[in-house]
Amino acid sequence: MVVLERTLKSSDTVVSKDHKLVMRSGSRVEQIFILGGTPGVVVDMDDNTIKTSFEAGSHLVFATQPPSGGKYMLECADPGCTVNLHTEKGAVPFQAVGQSRAAFLMIDQAHVDRLQGKVSLQKGRTLK
Repeated sequence: MVVLERTLKSSDTVVSKDHKLVMRSGSRVEQIFILGGTPGVVVDMDDNTIKTSFEAGSHLVFATQPPSGGKYMLECADPGCTVNLHTEKGAVPFQAVGQSRAAFLMIDQAHVDRLQGKVSLQKGRTLK
C-alpha cells in the first residue's frame, strides 16, 4: 500500500474529495491511500519513467534506476521521499510514509499483450 501525506496550510485546498483529511497535532493532514493491486492508467512514458494515474486528473511518476533491478519505483524528489502528485494545477508535494518509499508498479504483461494490435490511430480532419 502507498500512503502519501501533506500538512495543509490555511490557503491550501484539498486535491480530491477521495482523499482523507485527519487532524494531527492541531494541523489538517491530507492523506492518499493507494492499495496494492489498484489498477492505474499510463498517461505518459519514456525510457526511464512511467506516469500513472490512479484517479482522474492526477498522476504519479514511477522511475527505473540501476539499484531497482529494472522495477519502476515511486519517484522521490529528495532523500526524505517527497513525491509530487501532478494535477492540472501543477505538482503538489506529498511525503511517502513508511514502506511507501519502496512502492513499485506491477505491469500485467498478459493484458498488455492482449492490447497489442488493437490500438489504432484514427484519421482526423482539419477544422476551419
